[in-house]
Amino acid sequence: KRPTITFNEVDYGDLDSQGEPSSDSDALVVAPEVVHCSRFAAMYVLHPSTSQSEGAYPNRVSLCLHNSDVAQRLKVEHLAHMWRMIAIMLENAGIDSLADVYPANLQDPFNAIQYAIVPTIQSILEDCANDGDVQTCVSVCEVLQVLDNDENTRIPDLEIQLVREWYLSYIDLLRDMCLFSHANAVIRNCNDPVISGLVRMGCA
Repeated sequence: KRPTITFNEVDYGDLDSQGEPSSDSDALVVAPEVVHCSRFAAMYVLHPSTSQSEGAYPNRVSLCLHNSDVAQRLKVEHLAHMWRMIAIMLENAGIDSLADVYPANLQDPFNAIQYAIVPTIQSILEDCANDGDVQTCVSVCEVLQVLDNDENTRIPDLEIQLVREWYLSYIDLLRDMCLFSHANAVIRNCNDPVISGLVRMGCA
């Protein structure tokens, strides 16, 4: 008798010792970029908060370190490393987000990290997008304030239309997984008027 293989792209259930979803079947992960989608959506923190009830995250370095811990607990090592690296860059650059370095308000023109952080973040976003990981793309954009209020990005070579596609794809993914409150939060908190305008269009 030929074995039955179940193809599953939705995360659910308990995790095994390797951080993978536990299953009694011969499940084959065919979409690793969404294996922990609902867990990351629930556990990531994307905006600073001083509320003790929600956990105090006074700046974006603390957000990155928290998100790194989340990825570490889920045993997604490359994301844990990514968030730690971003936290270190922000700290060494002496900035809170990309809003502090673009377009022309560098805090310290002699700080090399401030010049390196923008192309580094662009490279991270492009790599995640090429892997189909729109959740990480959107999360990094929100934490670092990649989008401004004037329908532009704070990364000169990153087109706003491409970033909007990441947001819309992530929102659709959350809705497909019935994570409606998380999808609505992404829409409400986005700086871009096109994405946040989905609320007025009755899409949130």
